[in-house]
Amino acid sequence: MRIGNELKLLLAKNLFRFEDLEFSTEKIQGILNEKVEALNSIDLDDLAILNDIRRLFEYIEEINIKELCIEVEFYKTLNGILAFNQSLDPGIFREGNQLVYISSIKDPINPAPLSFIKERLELLSHLDKDNYKKVVSRVFCQLCKAQPFFDGNKRSTLCLCNVALLKQKLGVMLIKNELYLEFDKLLTKFYANNDEELLNFLETKSFYDLQ
Repeated sequence: MRIGNELKLLLAKNLFRFEDLEFSTEKIQGILNEKVEALNSIDLDDLAILNDIRRLFEYIEEINIKELCIEVEFYKTLNGILAFNQSLDPGIFREGNQLVYISSIKDPINPAPLSFIKERLELLSHLDKDNYKKVVSRVFCQLCKAQPFFDGNKRSTLCLCNVALLKQKLGVMLIKNELYLEFDKLLTKFYANNDEELLNFLETKSFYDLQ
């Protein structure tokens, strides 16, 4: 599946912001093109994240999107790439007593049942022009909060949702840079109490048609 340069830049900017990295469009272009001058000012930990994102685009461009199934193994593959340098177990779902702690949530997050994950992926497999904004927004929020992986949950889920959208030619879901702080604040509220304001924000401010 070919990814246009503009979409690649926008998606990369989102993935970087999820890791508290903010770069100009010019800088991101240089990073993706492996320009020495763009890479020299980046520390080693951040460089590892950048390499994972570059590998993600290489993987996506090899996909036959018409034959792709939005299923568990694909979701795991995305996380295996995007969390390769951050997680001890990239591409592996949490299970048993493997808890995750988030500062905005009082209690630890238990591993999500596999049935819960499969149900959300099934919803992404049946998008249409009448339901896609509502369905993708809710699935994105629910999977991010469930924290199925040890690391890279927002990055993996954003990519998952976008591949599902592109498969049905329904555009993309992206958080514009100038709206990111608002998104982050609403995501924290959703984590704490399932506040529906985030869903409305995503439905109305994060979906874009591809020209």
